[in-house]
Parts: sequence; C-alpha cells; structure tokens
Amino acid sequence: MPVFRISKYDPSLRDAGGAYTREEWTSHGDIGKVFDGAELTLAEYLVVEARYLELLDKFLGWGRVKKLKVCGMEVNDRASLQRCRGDAKQGLSEGVWLEKAEIREVARLALREVLWCRLEGQEFYVHFGYDFYMYISGVALKGEPPAVTGLFVETNCESPHGNDGS
Repeated sequence: MPVFRISKYDPSLRDAGGAYTREEWTSHGDIGKVFDGAELTLAEYLVVEARYLELLDKFLGWGRVKKLKVCGMEVNDRASLQRCRGDAKQGLSEGVWLEKAEIREVARLALREVLWCRLEGQEFYVHFGYDFYMYISGVALKGEPPAVTGLFVETNCESPHGNDGS
C-alpha cells in the first residue's frame, strides 16, 4: 500500500539525511512560544489544524473509508479529554470503531496531543507521528493524492508506527 506523510514542513528545507532544517512549532503545546521572531497564537494554530483535518477528510473520501478502529490508544491529558465535546469522546476506547465524523474529532484530539492512537481498518490507516506528522495509507489510494494549501503530502514514506493497517 502507498504511504503518505502529511506535514506543514516544506520538503525542500530538509537536509541530506531528511531532517528539517528550520525551527518551527511542532505541537499544540507550542502556542505562545516564539518561532522565527513571531509568537504562535491559538488562531494561527487552529488554521493549520483545520488544514490537517480537511486533508484527512479528502483522504478518507479518496479511500472510500466509512469506519476506522482505535488502536494503541494512550490518553495524555485526561482533563482536556473530559472538557472536549462531541460524540467521539463518548465511549472512546481501544478497539472502538469510529464513523467519519468521529474519526475527524479523534484526529483533532491526537493533533492536540490530548491522546495518541492509530486509526486502522483492514485496508486503510491513519497514524499520528511526533512533531505534527500524519501518515495515511490505503489500498484504494491510487493516482495523485489530494492536496490542501499549506500542507505537504510526501509519498513513499513509512509510518514509524508500523504499516499493517489492521
């Protein structure tokens, strides 16, 4: 299956070993910190987060995904999880199958580092990596991947969390 790495990091700014060479924010926890002379605001963070969720929606449609299962769930911030609203947090646990709207909400929680998990189906997966990376793979993902302004979709990447999609 093809594996796509989605990030806000321009691949042209990587060194020969693949390391990103520019100092940028890498998590929700960086809100309020200064990068390249500018403070990361909540509003700026939310614009980028929305782009990730929009691209995730496009990949789910491209892969004709209806449901994905929560795998390897770890809760990093129980208080924030309790404050969250939406159907996804109701009964959210290891092994639960999520519909598309719930997938989006759990992805938001993963991007914000409230929790970590893999979202997997028989022939499709979404994995969340450190430093605001998202990995997507699926058997039906053939041709040119979808795009969203401000994000980069790299091909032939491997998820650091395995690639069996089951």
